Amino acid sequence: HIFVQTAATIFKTCPDHPVHFAMVGNGEMRGYTEAAVRKLGLGQRVHLLGFHLDRYALIFDSTLLMITSAYEGVALVSFEAMAVGTPQISADVGGQKELITPDTGVLVKNGRGEVTRYAKACLELLADPERRARMAAAGKERIRNHFTAESAVKQYAEIFEQMAELSRKRAAEIPHLRPPHINPLHELY
Repeated sequence: HIFVQTAATIFKTCPDHPVHFAMVGNGEMRGYTEAAVRKLGLGQRVHLLGFHLDRYALIFDSTLLMITSAYEGVALVSFEAMAVGTPQISADVGGQKELITPDTGVLVKNGRGEVTRYAKACLELLADPERRARMAAAGKERIRNHFTAESAVKQYAEIFEQMAELSRKRAAEIPHLRPPHINPLHELY
């Protein structure tokens, strides 16, 4: 598991570093992750918390969020972390780069050497509280400016209007189609 290997790399490089890692969730990889933590002797520094109801408090209390997924759309936890001002290190997969920018977090390419890249990013951010503070502020601002419920409603309304206009245009181009499918009440009056 990349997350556990990253922790091991950090402790191998900096054995006295005070960092602790916490993993939330009870996914299908939990047994494998527990075995890796035991095998690497990380039980005192890597904490497997399982299911947790108050994930917002955990995110808020964390110095960093690290997502080492091989596959991801846009992770909800990334939105949550940015909203509360927790900088993140995330796999550069799926839609993560649509949300996380260089001023709000660090994206790490998957593949050969990724554990080293995660460890380097983690150590650099842990050593730079000013950078973390800038990322926290930029993340909150990005959420406020681009990802509010109001902006989502507006964007969906624009998409629906574009689709309705396309439907009206196509219906007008086909002689045997009549407009009632666009305005079903039209035929009633």
